[in-house]
Amino acid sequence: MKVFLTILVCLCVFLLFSSVLIQTNLKSENLINYNFFAEANGGGDNGDPLPLPPNPPPPPPPGFV
Repeated sequence: MKVFLTILVCLCVFLLFSSVLIQTNLKSENLINYNFFAEANGGGDNGDPLPLPPNPPPPPPPGFV
C-alpha cells in the first residue's frame, strides 16, 4: 500500500510539473509569434509600431518669389 501511494504521489507531481512546462512553452511561443508578425508588419524586435512619416516641409516665408 505504501508503494502504491508513493507511485501515485510521484505521478501527480510529474503531471503538475509537465503541465506547468507546457503552459510556459505555449506562452513563449505566443510571444515569438507576436514579435514575428510585428516585425513582418514593419515594427521592431519588440513589436514597436510603425515609425511616423516625416514632417512636411515648412511653408516658404512671405514675400518669397
